[in-house]
Amino acid sequence: MAVKRDIEAEQRQLAAAVAAARARLAGQSTEAIRKVRQNAENKGVAELVEACDAELSVRGGHELTAEQAAAALEVARELGEAPLEERIVAAFSAVPPNERERELLRVLAERPGASYTQIHRAFAHADTAKVAGAMVSDRFGWFRTLPSDEERAGAVIVKSAKGRQVTWELSPAARHAFVRLHLIEAAA
Repeated sequence: MAVKRDIEAEQRQLAAAVAAARARLAGQSTEAIRKVRQNAENKGVAELVEACDAELSVRGGHELTAEQAAAALEVARELGEAPLEERIVAAFSAVPPNERERELLRVLAERPGASYTQIHRAFAHADTAKVAGAMVSDRFGWFRTLPSDEERAGAVIVKSAKGRQVTWELSPAARHAFVRLHLIEAAA
């Protein structure tokens, strides 16, 4: 005797499985998300492919382990909708700036709106852009809920095109946060 398939029950099971997989994504390693995405694509589960793509987009270039992803998610949940200045204070309190980051903050604070070339010259290290980028990327969880890599990067350093040059300066929220943290002096 043939068993009659309950298509509605199968659809409910699939929907529940997709919902559970989606709920787990933010706490999984970047590598695991890519595997889930590939499996979902192979099975034609577009909703899960889209969810994987969205999480990978949030991470930008971050290759997180499951532990790092879970920690970043926990920090982001604790912060909720905290204003940017509070996020910066929390981030740089939990992960204090290293010596090069402190030096770059000082250079930026002393030269608001200076060109990248001027900042690079005053910073006197070959890795100016790398140090600047690490200030946010090394504190990913505190900035995770900002919509894009560009907005996360601009949370601390605002880059603006001025003619053929790009100027750098601390964002207003970052300037206030770093003054509060005694990492830079208040503007005169």
